[in-house]
Amino acid sequence: MKKIVKYLAILILVLLIALVSIPFMFKGKLIELTKEQINNNVNATVNFGEFDLSIFSSFPNLTFSLNDLSVVGKTPFEGERLAYIQKLSFELDLMSVFGEQIKVRSIEVTKPVVNALINKEGFANWDIAMPDSSTEDTTIEDTSSTDFHLALKRFAIVDAAILYDDQEGNMSAKIAGLNFDLQGDMSLSEVVLKITTTIKSLTYKMDGINYLTKANIGFDGEIDADMEHWVYTFKDNNFRLNAINTAFAGKIAMPDETISM
Repeated sequence: MKKIVKYLAILILVLLIALVSIPFMFKGKLIELTKEQINNNVNATVNFGEFDLSIFSSFPNLTFSLNDLSVVGKTPFEGERLAYIQKLSFELDLMSVFGEQIKVRSIEVTKPVVNALINKEGFANWDIAMPDSSTEDTTIEDTSSTDFHLALKRFAIVDAAILYDDQEGNMSAKIAGLNFDLQGDMSLSEVVLKITTTIKSLTYKMDGINYLTKANIGFDGEIDADMEHWVYTFKDNNFRLNAINTAFAGKIAMPDETISM
């Protein structure tokens, strides 16, 4: 009996050591992959501060977080900040870290600040994707070698601030206190998506006229999503604009370039 207790204690100790050490074992690999994925796909200056890796907060999954992530534009928006995120968190499938493809289960964006600009010449500051240098005519994209695989069950935005300024179209919008939560197994071809959205303040201006001034907005609902056929059925939905509440239901289908409602 004493030997059993002794071996059990040793086993528990080994497991605890493994749980503590696993995040540090893969910390370098994850940060290297993250930097590579970002810098290979954007034409901007991307920086971030400290990063965290933990297994206890989301056991048996792994949580990887980036702090103070910023994106600063280049010509013609040299030095202008496109986005800042206080914290960007990914929940990863622990077993996938041991393989060639890391599966992302959830993403949470905390206190992002976005400044979306279109200058008078019609250039958008969020158009930072690197141009495709490939000269081959490829109709099928091969994603088998991608390091990250999205198997999302939750996507959330916490307390976002967004500024949209279209100088060419003479319109602007300012959003403060945006919270968004989307849940559902998005790896499935058919899934029920549960959405909750609140906006503390929304101001929209066009041609010098304020159409909305610090409006308070909320949305709660469920959507039956057929991802394969691009059919989305709305049910039990409630939309609120200030004190006005509306409920609606319906279906949107996008089988090709047309949209059916």
